[in-house]
Amino acid sequence: MKQIFRHGARVTIISLVMAMALTATAFGAEYKLGAVKGSSVNLRVGPSTSGKTLTQVDTGDQVIVLSQQGEWVQVIFEDTLGYIFQPYVEVSADTSFVAEPGTVTGSDVNFRKAPSTSAQVITRLDKGKQVEVLGVSNSWYKVYADGEVGYIHPDYLSVDKDALAARGLDVPQEKEVAPAVDASDKDALRKEIVAYAQTFLGNKYVYGAMNGKTFDCSGFTSWVYTHFGYSLNRSAAGQVSNGTKIESRSELKPGDLVLFRDPSINKAAASHVGLYVGDGKFIHCSSSGGGVKYNYLSDSYYNRYYIGGRRIVG
Repeated sequence: MKQIFRHGARVTIISLVMAMALTATAFGAEYKLGAVKGSSVNLRVGPSTSGKTLTQVDTGDQVIVLSQQGEWVQVIFEDTLGYIFQPYVEVSADTSFVAEPGTVTGSDVNFRKAPSTSAQVITRLDKGKQVEVLGVSNSWYKVYADGEVGYIHPDYLSVDKDALAARGLDVPQEKEVAPAVDASDKDALRKEIVAYAQTFLGNKYVYGAMNGKTFDCSGFTSWVYTHFGYSLNRSAAGQVSNGTKIESRSELKPGDLVLFRDPSINKAAASHVGLYVGDGKFIHCSSSGGGVKYNYLSDSYYNRYYIGGRRIVG
Protein backbone atom coordinates (compact mmCIF):
# COMPACT_ATOMS: atom_id res chain seq x y z
CA MET A 1 0.00 0.00 0.00
CA LYS A 2 1.17 3.51 -0.77
CA GLN A 3 1.02 6.22 1.89
CA ILE A 4 0.62 9.95 1.38
CA PHE A 5 -0.19 12.94 3.59
CA ARG A 6 -3.46 14.85 3.51
CA HIS A 7 -4.63 17.52 5.98
CA GLY A 8 -2.05 16.34 8.52
CA ALA A 9 -3.39 12.75 8.64
CA ARG A 10 -2.40 9.59 6.85
CA VAL A 11 -4.34 8.57 3.78
CA THR A 12 -3.73 5.00 2.61
CA ILE A 13 -4.48 4.43 -1.06
CA ILE A 14 -3.58 1.84 -3.66
CA SER A 15 -1.98 4.43 -5.96
CA LEU A 16 -0.27 7.74 -5.26
CA VAL A 17 -2.36 10.71 -6.36
CA MET A 18 -1.58 13.23 -9.06
CA ALA A 19 -1.30 16.82 -8.03
CA MET A 20 -0.73 20.36 -9.25
CA ALA A 21 1.79 22.65 -7.55
CA LEU A 22 0.10 25.35 -5.48
CA THR A 23 2.64 27.09 -3.30
CA ALA A 24 5.59 26.66 -0.97
CA THR A 25 4.61 26.54 2.70
CA ALA A 26 6.47 26.31 5.98
CA PHE A 27 6.08 22.55 5.67
CA GLY A 28 7.28 22.22 2.08
CA ALA A 29 5.76 22.22 -1.40
CA GLU A 30 1.99 21.92 -1.51
CA TYR A 31 0.23 20.17 -4.38
CA LYS A 32 -3.32 19.48 -5.52
CA LEU A 33 -4.63 15.94 -5.61
CA GLY A 34 -6.56 14.45 -8.50
CA ALA A 35 -8.31 11.28 -9.62
CA VAL A 36 -8.36 9.60 -13.01
CA LYS A 37 -11.57 9.55 -15.06
CA GLY A 38 -11.62 6.81 -17.68
CA SER A 39 -10.32 3.31 -18.30
CA SER A 40 -6.84 2.51 -19.66
CA VAL A 41 -5.80 6.17 -19.72
CA ASN A 42 -2.26 6.65 -21.01
CA LEU A 43 0.39 8.14 -18.74
CA ARG A 44 2.90 9.51 -21.23
CA VAL A 45 6.53 10.59 -21.08
CA GLY A 46 5.65 14.03 -22.50
CA PRO A 47 2.63 16.35 -22.99
CA SER A 48 1.63 14.97 -26.39
CA THR A 49 -0.29 12.05 -27.86
CA SER A 50 2.94 11.16 -29.66
CA GLY A 51 4.76 10.75 -26.33
CA LYS A 52 5.72 7.21 -25.29
CA THR A 53 3.20 5.51 -22.97
CA LEU A 54 4.84 4.76 -19.61
CA THR A 55 1.85 2.92 -18.12
CA GLN A 56 -1.94 3.08 -18.06
CA VAL A 57 -4.21 4.28 -15.26
CA ASP A 58 -7.90 3.66 -14.60
CA THR A 59 -10.94 5.36 -13.11
CA GLY A 60 -10.38 6.19 -9.46
CA ASP A 61 -6.59 5.92 -9.55
CA GLN A 62 -5.20 8.82 -7.58
CA VAL A 63 -2.16 10.87 -8.46
CA ILE A 64 -0.05 14.04 -7.42
CA VAL A 65 -0.33 16.95 -10.12
CA LEU A 66 2.94 18.87 -10.36
CA SER A 67 2.02 21.32 -13.13
CA GLN A 68 -0.27 21.97 -16.06
CA GLN A 69 1.03 22.47 -19.60
CA GLY A 70 -1.78 23.47 -21.93
CA GLU A 71 -4.22 20.57 -22.07
CA TRP A 72 -1.89 18.24 -20.18
CA VAL A 73 -1.11 17.78 -16.49
CA GLN A 74 2.21 16.52 -15.19
CA VAL A 75 1.59 13.95 -12.46
CA ILE A 76 3.13 11.38 -10.15
CA PHE A 77 1.40 8.01 -10.23
CA GLU A 78 2.94 5.49 -7.82
CA ASP A 79 6.67 5.67 -8.76
CA THR A 80 6.13 7.10 -12.25
CA LEU A 81 6.33 10.73 -13.36
CA GLY A 82 4.47 11.56 -16.57
CA TYR A 83 1.67 13.40 -18.33
CA ILE A 84 -2.09 12.76 -18.64
CA PHE A 85 -4.53 14.55 -20.96
CA GLN A 86 -6.33 17.03 -18.70
CA PRO A 87 -9.94 15.91 -19.43
CA TYR A 88 -9.06 12.56 -17.85
CA VAL A 89 -8.06 14.14 -14.54
CA GLU A 90 -10.47 15.46 -11.94
CA VAL A 91 -8.50 17.78 -9.67
CA SER A 92 -9.83 18.18 -6.15
CA ALA A 93 -10.73 21.76 -5.27
CA ASP A 94 -10.31 21.41 -1.53
CA THR A 95 -7.78 18.63 -0.92
CA SER A 96 -4.03 19.15 -0.96
CA PHE A 97 -0.85 17.20 -0.36
CA VAL A 98 2.15 18.76 1.39
CA ALA A 99 5.60 17.30 0.76
CA GLU A 100 8.00 17.44 3.71
CA PRO A 101 11.36 19.10 2.90
CA GLY A 102 14.50 17.01 3.25
CA THR A 103 18.24 17.67 2.97
CA VAL A 104 20.82 15.23 1.62
CA THR A 105 23.51 14.69 4.27
CA GLY A 106 26.09 12.62 2.38
CA SER A 107 28.29 13.13 -0.66
CA ASP A 108 27.34 11.47 -3.98
CA VAL A 109 24.29 9.84 -2.41
CA ASN A 110 22.52 7.29 -4.62
CA PHE A 111 19.03 8.32 -5.74
CA ARG A 112 17.42 5.01 -6.72
CA LYS A 113 14.43 3.78 -8.74
CA ALA A 114 13.24 1.51 -5.91
CA PRO A 115 13.80 1.24 -2.12
CA SER A 116 16.68 -1.21 -2.30
CA THR A 117 20.47 -1.05 -2.51
CA SER A 118 20.24 -3.27 -5.59
CA ALA A 119 17.87 -0.93 -7.44
CA GLN A 120 18.94 1.15 -10.44
CA VAL A 121 20.63 4.47 -9.60
CA ILE A 122 18.83 7.42 -11.24
CA THR A 123 21.56 9.88 -10.33
CA ARG A 124 23.78 10.87 -7.40
CA LEU A 125 22.90 13.81 -5.21
CA ASP A 126 25.33 16.21 -3.53
CA LYS A 127 25.45 17.00 0.15
CA GLY A 128 23.04 19.82 1.00
CA LYS A 129 20.68 19.07 -1.89
CA GLN A 130 17.06 19.95 -1.04
CA VAL A 131 14.39 17.37 -1.94
CA GLU A 132 10.67 16.84 -1.30
CA VAL A 133 9.71 13.79 0.75
CA LEU A 134 6.55 12.14 -0.60
CA GLY A 135 6.42 9.17 1.75
CA VAL A 136 8.21 6.15 3.16
CA SER A 137 8.50 2.71 1.55
CA ASN A 138 10.46 -0.23 2.91
CA SER A 139 12.05 2.22 5.38
CA TRP A 140 13.44 4.37 2.55
CA TYR A 141 12.32 7.92 1.86
CA LYS A 142 10.34 8.35 -1.35
CA VAL A 143 11.29 11.75 -2.76
CA TYR A 144 10.81 14.12 -5.67
CA ALA A 145 14.02 15.79 -6.85
CA ASP A 146 15.26 17.29 -10.13
CA GLY A 147 12.14 16.20 -12.00
CA GLU A 148 12.46 12.56 -10.89
CA VAL A 149 10.69 10.34 -8.37
CA GLY A 150 12.93 7.93 -6.50
CA TYR A 151 14.24 6.70 -3.17
CA ILE A 152 16.98 7.75 -0.74
CA HIS A 153 18.25 5.63 2.13
CA PRO A 154 17.32 7.22 5.49
CA ASP A 155 20.96 7.27 6.60
CA TYR A 156 21.63 9.99 4.00
CA LEU A 157 18.63 12.29 4.34
CA SER A 158 17.75 14.74 7.09
CA VAL A 159 13.98 15.09 7.59
CA ASP A 160 11.81 16.35 10.43
CA LYS A 161 10.76 12.91 11.68
CA ASP A 162 8.38 14.37 14.24
CA ALA A 163 6.51 16.11 11.43
CA LEU A 164 6.33 12.86 9.45
CA ALA A 165 5.13 10.91 12.48
CA ALA A 166 2.49 13.58 13.19
CA ARG A 167 1.08 12.86 9.75
CA GLY A 168 0.75 9.19 10.58
CA LEU A 169 3.72 7.90 8.60
CA ASP A 170 5.91 5.01 9.75
CA VAL A 171 9.23 6.80 10.14
CA PRO A 172 12.38 4.73 9.46
CA GLN A 173 13.95 3.50 12.67
CA GLU A 174 17.44 4.60 13.53
CA LYS A 175 19.83 1.70 13.94
CA GLU A 176 21.19 1.22 17.42
CA VAL A 177 24.90 1.56 17.99
CA ALA A 178 26.45 -1.87 18.43
CA PRO A 179 28.06 -2.61 21.79
CA ALA A 180 31.80 -2.25 21.91
CA VAL A 181 33.53 -5.53 21.10
CA ASP A 182 37.24 -6.03 20.61
CA ALA A 183 37.49 -6.61 16.86
CA SER A 184 40.49 -8.86 17.43
CA ASP A 185 38.32 -11.24 19.49
CA LYS A 186 36.49 -12.84 16.58
CA ASP A 187 34.71 -15.45 18.70
CA ALA A 188 33.30 -12.79 21.02
CA LEU A 189 32.12 -10.74 18.06
CA ARG A 190 30.40 -13.75 16.50
CA LYS A 191 28.58 -14.40 19.79
CA GLU A 192 27.44 -10.76 19.88
CA ILE A 193 26.12 -11.08 16.34
CA VAL A 194 24.10 -14.19 17.20
CA ALA A 195 22.81 -12.62 20.42
CA TYR A 196 21.64 -9.54 18.52
CA ALA A 197 19.94 -11.68 15.85
CA GLN A 198 18.07 -13.56 18.57
CA THR A 199 16.47 -10.34 19.82
CA PHE A 200 14.28 -10.41 16.68
CA LEU A 201 12.81 -13.88 17.25
CA GLY A 202 9.12 -13.78 16.37
CA ASN A 203 9.33 -10.66 14.17
CA LYS A 204 7.25 -11.03 11.02
CA TYR A 205 8.34 -11.81 7.47
CA VAL A 206 7.48 -9.23 4.81
CA TYR A 207 8.91 -9.55 1.32
CA GLY A 208 11.39 -6.76 0.56
CA ALA A 209 11.36 -5.45 4.15
CA MET A 210 14.35 -4.48 6.28
CA ASN A 211 13.28 -1.97 8.90
CA GLY A 212 13.95 -3.40 12.34
CA LYS A 213 10.37 -4.64 12.69
CA THR A 214 9.80 -6.80 9.60
CA PHE A 215 12.26 -8.46 7.24
CA ASP A 216 12.68 -10.82 4.36
CA CYS A 217 15.45 -13.41 4.69
CA SER A 218 18.33 -11.34 3.29
CA GLY A 219 16.93 -8.18 4.88
CA PHE A 220 17.28 -9.89 8.25
CA THR A 221 20.91 -10.93 7.74
CA SER A 222 21.75 -7.52 6.28
CA TRP A 223 20.13 -5.70 9.21
CA VAL A 224 22.01 -7.78 11.78
CA TYR A 225 25.40 -7.31 10.15
CA THR A 226 24.85 -3.59 9.46
CA HIS A 227 24.43 -3.19 13.23
CA PHE A 228 28.06 -4.31 13.58
CA GLY A 229 29.43 -2.20 10.75
CA TYR A 230 29.38 -4.81 7.97
CA SER A 231 27.67 -4.22 4.64
CA LEU A 232 26.12 -7.23 2.91
CA ASN A 233 24.57 -7.49 -0.52
CA ARG A 234 20.81 -7.08 -0.29
CA SER A 235 19.62 -10.37 -1.82
CA ALA A 236 20.25 -13.97 -0.82
CA ALA A 237 21.78 -14.54 -4.25
CA GLY A 238 24.06 -11.53 -3.70
CA GLN A 239 25.17 -12.71 -0.26
CA VAL A 240 26.67 -15.82 -1.86
CA SER A 241 29.59 -13.55 -2.80
CA ASN A 242 29.96 -11.87 0.62
CA GLY A 243 32.76 -12.98 2.94
CA THR A 244 34.75 -16.17 2.38
CA LYS A 245 33.55 -19.63 1.41
CA ILE A 246 33.21 -22.29 4.10
CA GLU A 247 34.14 -25.67 2.65
CA SER A 248 32.11 -27.98 4.89
CA ARG A 249 29.29 -27.84 7.45
CA SER A 250 31.66 -29.03 10.16
CA GLU A 251 33.62 -25.77 9.78
CA LEU A 252 30.62 -23.48 10.39
CA LYS A 253 30.91 -21.04 13.29
CA PRO A 254 28.23 -18.91 14.99
CA GLY A 255 27.36 -15.89 12.86
CA ASP A 256 28.28 -17.50 9.54
CA LEU A 257 25.78 -17.14 6.71
CA VAL A 258 24.08 -20.39 5.67
CA LEU A 259 22.64 -20.40 2.15
CA PHE A 260 20.04 -22.47 0.37
CA ARG A 261 18.79 -22.79 -3.18
CA ASP A 262 15.37 -24.18 -4.00
CA PRO A 263 15.18 -24.14 -7.82
CA SER A 264 11.38 -24.19 -7.70
CA ILE A 265 11.51 -20.75 -6.01
CA ASN A 266 14.54 -19.13 -7.57
CA LYS A 267 17.14 -20.46 -9.98
CA ALA A 268 19.61 -17.74 -8.95
CA ALA A 269 22.71 -18.45 -6.88
CA ALA A 270 20.62 -18.73 -3.69
CA SER A 271 16.96 -18.42 -2.74
CA HIS A 272 17.28 -18.21 1.05
CA VAL A 273 19.81 -17.23 3.72
CA GLY A 274 20.13 -17.42 7.50
CA LEU A 275 22.68 -17.08 10.32
CA TYR A 276 24.32 -20.12 11.89
CA VAL A 277 23.87 -20.31 15.67
CA GLY A 278 25.76 -23.50 16.50
CA ASP A 279 25.07 -27.21 17.05
CA GLY A 280 23.51 -27.50 13.59
CA LYS A 281 20.94 -24.77 14.29
CA PHE A 282 20.42 -21.50 12.43
CA ILE A 283 18.22 -18.43 12.82
CA HIS A 284 16.46 -16.93 9.82
CA CYS A 285 13.41 -14.98 8.68
CA SER A 286 11.13 -17.49 6.99
CA SER A 287 8.28 -16.79 4.60
CA SER A 288 6.70 -20.14 5.45
CA GLY A 289 5.29 -19.04 8.78
CA GLY A 290 6.91 -17.91 11.98
CA GLY A 291 8.98 -15.01 10.67
CA VAL A 292 12.29 -14.92 12.54
CA LYS A 293 12.78 -18.40 13.99
CA TYR A 294 15.15 -21.33 14.39
CA ASN A 295 15.57 -24.36 12.18
CA TYR A 296 18.19 -27.09 11.85
CA LEU A 297 20.39 -27.76 8.86
CA SER A 298 19.36 -31.40 9.24
CA ASP A 299 15.67 -30.55 8.69
CA SER A 300 14.69 -32.30 5.46
CA TYR A 301 13.97 -29.17 3.40
CA TYR A 302 17.09 -27.28 4.50
CA ASN A 303 19.30 -30.36 4.31
CA ARG A 304 18.16 -30.92 0.73
CA TYR A 305 18.71 -27.37 -0.49
CA TYR A 306 21.77 -26.29 1.56
CA ILE A 307 24.48 -25.00 -0.79
CA GLY A 308 27.12 -23.71 1.63
CA GLY A 309 28.23 -21.13 4.14
CA ARG A 310 30.00 -17.77 4.02
CA ARG A 311 32.14 -16.29 6.81
CA ILE A 312 31.74 -12.54 7.28
CA VAL A 313 33.82 -12.21 10.47
CA GLY A 314 37.15 -13.60 9.25
